[in-house]
Amino acid sequence: MVIYEVKCNACGFKLDTGTGGDMYVADDAGDRIICPHPSDFDTVEKVLGPNPAAELVQQRTGFLQAWFCQACRKVSRLDLQRDPRRCTHCGSEKGTPVNELIGKICPQCQAGSIELFDTGQVT
Repeated sequence: MVIYEVKCNACGFKLDTGTGGDMYVADDAGDRIICPHPSDFDTVEKVLGPNPAAELVQQRTGFLQAWFCQACRKVSRLDLQRDPRRCTHCGSEKGTPVNELIGKICPQCQAGSIELFDTGQVT
């Protein structure tokens, strides 16, 4: 899988580097553990035990995505299906998923646009 940078084509303002998000599994304490690709389900089984029930997997796994805060201009990693859309840095609710900024005007320089750039790395 190719790894991309999400950044402005004019000023280089970088919003995210990665493959678009990360699968996670929550342990018994509720801590989220990233499941590295391509062995995502190996990590799920290490945390939940061998052959976990489908219902347990559904309850305890999710997908973290990049979310750009318009207030502090930092990126948070949120499960957009479960987490409040609130910046983990400043608490603002004014933001948007980074993927929705692709092709839009750069929030930093207001001159370029946000694009995907191939980093040349592969996972």
